[in-house]
Formats: sequence, C-alpha cells, structure tokens
Amino acid sequence: MDKQKQNFFERHPGMTLFLFVLFLIVCIDFISGWLLIKSSYQDFRTEHYYYHHGLRPNQNSYGRWSSEIYPFCTNSLGFRDSLPRKVPKKGNLYRILILGDSHSEGVDVPFKNSFPGILASKARDYSAEVLNASVVSYSPKIYWLKLKYLLEKEKVHISEVFILIDISDIQNELVYERFNPSGFSDLKNTWMQIKNFFKRNSFLIHSISRLELEKNKNKFFSRIHYPGSETGGQKISETMSAELYYSFFTHFNDNVLLANPRFHGVGDWLYEPEFHELALRGIRLGQENILKVKQLCDQYHVKLTISVHPWHSQIKARYPEDEYTRLWEEFANQHQIRFINLYPLFINGENPEIVINKYYIKSDNHFNEFGHELVARFLEPLVFANCRKHE
Repeated sequence: MDKQKQNFFERHPGMTLFLFVLFLIVCIDFISGWLLIKSSYQDFRTEHYYYHHGLRPNQNSYGRWSSEIYPFCTNSLGFRDSLPRKVPKKGNLYRILILGDSHSEGVDVPFKNSFPGILASKARDYSAEVLNASVVSYSPKIYWLKLKYLLEKEKVHISEVFILIDISDIQNELVYERFNPSGFSDLKNTWMQIKNFFKRNSFLIHSISRLELEKNKNKFFSRIHYPGSETGGQKISETMSAELYYSFFTHFNDNVLLANPRFHGVGDWLYEPEFHELALRGIRLGQENILKVKQLCDQYHVKLTISVHPWHSQIKARYPEDEYTRLWEEFANQHQIRFINLYPLFINGENPEIVINKYYIKSDNHFNEFGHELVARFLEPLVFANCRKHE
C-alpha cells in the first residue's frame, strides 16, 4: 500500500506539489482567520433560508445595542436563554413560546432582566416552560414562517404562542413582502451553514465578504435619509445597529421610500397623512400573516395570543387606545384570537416624559429593565392562565 502511494506521488509530482501548496494556503488562511478576524457584538446572529434571519444555537457571547454591552446566550434551538443548554424538542411541561421583535428579544438588557427571562424564571411555579424565539426585526410574516418551521420541520412541541406585535412591524411587513421561501430544504440549510462557517473562519472569505458588505452597505446608506429620532440624533449608519438595519432591507428596492426620512420614522406613520395609507397597508399585510399563524395554531392545537405595546410617540399622544390598537383588537375579535393591549401600562395619566425616562432606554423606543419588569408583572397571570400555580 505504501509503495503504491509512493509510486502515485512519484508519477504525479505536479499534482503532489499543488495539493501540498493548497493545504499550506488553507492552513495559513484559517490560522490567519483565528488570529485576525475580530469578533463582533452581532456574531450570534445568522441569516436563514426559510425565516430570513435568526440566532445561532448554543452561543455564549455579548451583545451591544446602544452604549451598553450585555451578555447574550442561546440554547440548542437558537432561542435567547439564560445560558447555552440543550432544550428537547418534545417536552412534558406546558410550553409557552414568545414571538416578537427586538422588544421581546430584550436588546440592551441581560436575559434574566428581560420580560421573557422573568417569565421563564416564574414558569417553574406553574409546571410550565417559557421559550423566547423573538429576534430583532421580526414581524408577522417572519412569525408565521418561523412557527411553521418549528412545528413542521423541527417538530418542536408548543402548547401556546404569545406574539408581541410591534409598531415597526408595519414597515417590516412591507420590506419582507417579496421574501417568499420556496419550502423546506436541507440542501439550502447545509449550504448556508457552510457559507457562514467560512465567512467566520477563513480570513480570505471573510475579507472578501466584508468588502462586498461594506460596498453594498455604503450604497444603501447613500440612498436613505434617517431622522435619527431613535438613535439619540445619530445617523443610523454611525450606530452599532447599522449593519443590522441594512441587512433587513435586502429584499426592498423602493428608492423613493428609502430616500424619504419619514419612512424610517415608522412610529409616526399613522399620524401623518403622507404615510397613513402606507401604514394601513402594512397593518393589513401583518393581519394576513397573523391569520396564517392562527390557521397553523388551529391545525396543531396551539393556543394563540397577540398583544400591542406603545413607542414614545404613542405615549406622548396620551391615548391608551388609538387607531392602531383598535385595528388589531377588531381583527383579533373577528378571528377569535385573545388580544392584550399594553398601552394602558404606559399611558395612565402620568407625565409622558417621566414614563419614557422611567421605562425606556435613553433616546430609544425599547424597554429598559424597569419596563421589562413592568411588562412581565402584567403578563404573568395572562401567560400562565392555562397553568396551575403551585401552592
């Protein structure tokens, strides 16, 4: 056998040299990647072929949204959790799945201080389990696709779903309208994992992909004008979330809307005549996708609840019920979906500026730790309504 190998190399010296040089280049490339590729506060995020984007499983990392650095862990299902751990797809406990966007992911706060984390710790008292499948910039279309993937592809057992609909979903639904995955595909999933592995570990592939990303990102930001109302007056391109923001618009090519500063101030759309009809269209798209979620839940005997919560603009307007809440409440009643309005938690006669400073991250529409605690305290009896509390 050794002689045969020796004869092969002797007969093919050019091929032998080529393979040796290739092996050497690959080794140098990966060693360079290990030494030179800088970690990012968004490394735990990943694209997904079916539900657009999500979180990498079993991560023990740190995130950064504003100026704060906070711990960020995920479990084996790719859900944010208190620590990396194995979560069985089938469970004996009453399993409650929280689906939402950045508010529910809990940006800028440790998991234990986010409302899903607080509810997860309370679940032990009810023989229940709370899992948080929320991710930045999810919206009804992605809620539906991710839930479908979990139930039908991954065969994850779920007893009940709580969806926290955010005002930014109005814009996201328009942006994701053209994102239509063809179906489940192990081949696409494997290819995406291989591609992402090389981007994270090969210095050559990482450098090429970064150059391409920077080129496309700069082109994107040259087309838009962002008001800065949610970033403390900074341009979005100067913040930590700039790359994230760009990545969510890869299927949206309306340059007229992108160039309009008000398009990026979605919290005020319903108050502005110019954007009112666009807001209603975004809500209609969202409702169509929540209806698909409802049909999916009915098919798999999963209970469903939806809720809405306010941004700064709504708190300043001082209406605990407005057009947005009414549209969602009427939709929920029509389709027999339990509906929760969180507006009155933050719009209760108290000075709006005091409420915003008390419960929200500075110059940001996301809850701080006190806001998360307030939401968790209010939701606890509603989330565990179908469970029995231990005495």
